[in-house]
Amino acid sequence: MSSTRKKIMDYLSRWEGNHLHKNSTEDYITSAYGIYKKSFPDAAIFKFYEQIADELGVSTFDRPGREVINKFMDANPIYKEVEEDLAWQFYVDNFMGNTILQYLPPKSALSFFSISVNGGKKRANKALQTAVNKVYEEYQVPKHLVVDGIVGKGTKTALKELVGNGLVDDNIFNQYMLEYMNNFYHYLAKKNLKNMLDI
Repeated sequence: MSSTRKKIMDYLSRWEGNHLHKNSTEDYITSAYGIYKKSFPDAAIFKFYEQIADELGVSTFDRPGREVINKFMDANPIYKEVEEDLAWQFYVDNFMGNTILQYLPPKSALSFFSISVNGGKKRANKALQTAVNKVYEEYQVPKHLVVDGIVGKGTKTALKELVGNGLVDDNIFNQYMLEYMNNFYHYLAKKNLKNMLDI
């Protein structure tokens, strides 16, 4: 397991709990890694929980059933590994794509993950492209990525060159991405305020 993936999954496990729990805003269980069944009813991780529940003869939808599942998972580490693999694949498929994180230093990778989940894949890609352009400006490199939210060959090549050559300071790159999101949220706030005043 890559160190980036481990950091992200540890973060999700810590902040989203390491057990099945019910979120007050939805009707069903949510996974240990913050995946909502109401939003993603066909996610493989829920089929996995349901299979375990069937084998144990319990319900995934009540607390006693969830406690039995939790104990079973704790006693069988291989099932915990499967659970984590399914959660990771869910986030890769729905939010991040499979290639970008490997190019990012640790702190920036966590921010990219967070922006992807909370702001969408395209917004995270734009934050990333903006950060690359800021690094180019900093080093006076006569290159410029189009900030279109589409990660193609140009973005991947830029990340390989910058990170691979040690030109990216993790703290600064992370700051550039967060600045992009800060500016975006300020834009949204102004836009919403204008819409409210126009009503």
